[in-house]
Amino acid sequence: MNLLLLLLAADIYYVGPKGSDANDGRSEAKAWQTVAKVNATAFKPGDQILFARGGEWRDSLKVGSSGAPGKPITYAAYGKGEKPKFWGSDPVEIGADGTAKIDKPVAALLADHKFLAPASWSWANGVLKAKPGSYTACLRVDPVHSNGKNHLVFKDLVADESADVRDGYCFRVMGSDDVRIEDCEAYRAGRHHFGTINSSNFVGLRLKCATAMPAIPGGATFYVSFSDASRKNDSHQWIDCSADDVDGYQVFYDHGEGLGPILIQNMTSHGGKFSVGSSATAPITVKGGLIEDASLEVFGDHFKADGLTIKGNGAIDLFCSDSVIENCLLVLEPKNGAHTGYNSAFVLRDDARRNTIRYCTVLTGDGPCVTMTKPGSGLKLLDNVLLSKKGLYGGATDADAQNNFTTGDPKLGGDHVPQLGSPLIGAAKTPGPPTDHAGRKRPAPPSQGAFEKK
Repeated sequence: MNLLLLLLAADIYYVGPKGSDANDGRSEAKAWQTVAKVNATAFKPGDQILFARGGEWRDSLKVGSSGAPGKPITYAAYGKGEKPKFWGSDPVEIGADGTAKIDKPVAALLADHKFLAPASWSWANGVLKAKPGSYTACLRVDPVHSNGKNHLVFKDLVADESADVRDGYCFRVMGSDDVRIEDCEAYRAGRHHFGTINSSNFVGLRLKCATAMPAIPGGATFYVSFSDASRKNDSHQWIDCSADDVDGYQVFYDHGEGLGPILIQNMTSHGGKFSVGSSATAPITVKGGLIEDASLEVFGDHFKADGLTIKGNGAIDLFCSDSVIENCLLVLEPKNGAHTGYNSAFVLRDDARRNTIRYCTVLTGDGPCVTMTKPGSGLKLLDNVLLSKKGLYGGATDADAQNNFTTGDPKLGGDHVPQLGSPLIGAAKTPGPPTDHAGRKRPAPPSQGAFEKK
């Protein structure tokens, strides 16, 4: 009965560029117009605030009310067309004298939504200087901000041009519990595109981002999880997220002693590394996903990777201990050290201890499959396919290697799955994961490497 009353009490509000804040906002025909109106309104658990598709707002959405467990306040879209967009920038015209008056500090300047080199413009004392023309100037951070409120959903929204070297987030979840961001996009951010800070029970689902402000001191990260020591066991999930136009920045990074379990599932990176486990206490799982021309580096212990694919100039770089890498596919063309300095598919650093690499398929060229920078690591190599022109090891050679396929023709198809007559089929001898890289159930006895035959 109480749930039914809550459902009946929930309202839907509409916001569109052609609306009016004098309206009641209860229908598309009587939509509100501004983000300021939304920010100033108190909402109830279960309420929905819907922004018109195709609409754009030069303002920051800062949530002012919390939902309730099972009754989130939802910020989403209505109508047809492009997702509603929230800009951190304003258009600006530079006059013939090469100046424009802008009271707020300008963090970045863009022409045709492309960042300009800092040497080509300047801002001081309310005056922007650049070549005459039309630009957008980044003036605001956090176009979408949870603002310390709880039980929220953000869906089908876009944030853009929130570029600042320190606080340039597009979506910021901060000091919040039970926040879900679905099918949202972030472009041209500064420090982070999606950041979850001192928050618990967070889920990011089917998120997309691309392009960061260039030359950020200390770099940028497209997705970040952080919780400080005042917190404990904050859990975050990043599922089916992707990053493009990475320009050498990190795609994912976690840090802070307040973090708990983190799941990174099916994340795709085109050119940016994953750096995980910077918190000593957060158990992290990477399940599925793709990294192209970049590395996975792991610092925290008790890490698990299952079903990850790395292609091109990449590697798995382990600083951690007591971790498991299984069902992973590495098809590599290492060069210039392959981001680790060793051109190796796997690198185990001096302090990496008691790790297990099992049921993986590694096909690499100009570098070894495994490099241990120090003997005595206690590494176990179990039922892998490890094929390289440079051989199995670089550096120490004292791994506990059991039943790996290291020479000969494994008879793999174009999808790296064992074909009929493959020597891998049914050849595994050590206990393995219940499913393979593709999620297929492994029979008894299973096949060596990441895949079972179809």
